[in-house]
Amino acid sequence: MHLFKNFFRMLSKYKSGIIIYGVIFVVMIAVLLANGLQFGAVKDKDSTNQVENDTYTIGYTDNSDSELSRGLLEYLGENNELVDMSGKTEDNIKTMVFFVAVTAYIDIDEDFEAKALAGDEDAIRTLAAASDGPSSYVIESMINNYIKTYKTYLDLGFDSSEAIEKTADNLKLNADATVFVPEGSDSTALDHSNDFIIGTACKFFIYISFSAITLCVGGVLVKNNSGKVAERIKASPVKPNMISLTNTAGLIVCGIVLWVIMSIVVFALGGSSAMLRLHPAEVLIILLVSVVCNCSMASFISSFNLSDNVMPMAVNIIGLGLSFISGVFVPQYLMDPVVLSISKFLPFYWAVRVIDSLCPGSGSELEFTPSVMLTSCGIILLAAVVFAVGGALVRKNKKA
Repeated sequence: MHLFKNFFRMLSKYKSGIIIYGVIFVVMIAVLLANGLQFGAVKDKDSTNQVENDTYTIGYTDNSDSELSRGLLEYLGENNELVDMSGKTEDNIKTMVFFVAVTAYIDIDEDFEAKALAGDEDAIRTLAAASDGPSSYVIESMINNYIKTYKTYLDLGFDSSEAIEKTADNLKLNADATVFVPEGSDSTALDHSNDFIIGTACKFFIYISFSAITLCVGGVLVKNNSGKVAERIKASPVKPNMISLTNTAGLIVCGIVLWVIMSIVVFALGGSSAMLRLHPAEVLIILLVSVVCNCSMASFISSFNLSDNVMPMAVNIIGLGLSFISGVFVPQYLMDPVVLSISKFLPFYWAVRVIDSLCPGSGSELEFTPSVMLTSCGIILLAAVVFAVGGALVRKNKKA
């Protein structure tokens, strides 16, 4: 017990690092909240949420170049700015959408008219930075309203040209768009921005927890395994196995504390979000598994007895490198397939993969299933075992 108390007494000397990473995380959350507010501008009105009439920048590719597609684009361009993106690559388009250079992107199929009349969802593809956000609801509502009105005039016996003309005249009378909420539902447009905030905050926590645990708690492990501290511990009537057990216990306790704090923050920020209402246990589990792996990685890195000057540099390089290559800061759907193939060998990738599948509007095409959760958790825990064994072998060889 005395050795265990000494572990946390030494940890207090690294509180500056904990404070720094805590401030970084708070700033990240504040930025997310500030950016998320723009997605939640709604006006309550009876059983609907009236979206404010904003002007959107809509990128498009017209593969059809038909009378109907030109009519649709003319309608969308009345109150919005249209950007022709025909010559851009898919990666360029995704990047522009992610960084909100355009509010949304629509890709009109070459068989647009036939597919629209048949009710085929592939008639037009929409891509937005927050696919379930109010802006994409408005744009999709406008598109669907145009096609529906056009089909109505066709059913009344008008030919295609007349139907397009009358559709344009009809929709000029009322261009307002509303987001309908089912009766009895407590969902609002603001909830969708909460999903974005919570999903991104969870991914940031993976990076922050790794850096904080490795730099602060890992620093204690280094001190315990080297220098005068190690000599004093070895001189004490404590078995080496007990020393290792104490260090491991202290490391895990710190990880659990961080996980509990993050869980409280997540539910305080977005308890009403779809992500937490539908999958609260899954969110907590993936965060816990990530923390366990980060503790194991901290144990492995600290086994090399890095100096006080080298440790922060190593932690930042490894933490930021793992984060960027795994999709913590840049969405996985924007990353190069080759980079993603490499990142599959890293635990951060599998945690981000689950979080993106749970979060509406993340841009991930992966649908969440229990299999996705079990596979990802299994690989992350396997990585934790590998790092734990690796750290033990390094320490054993040093003693030998």
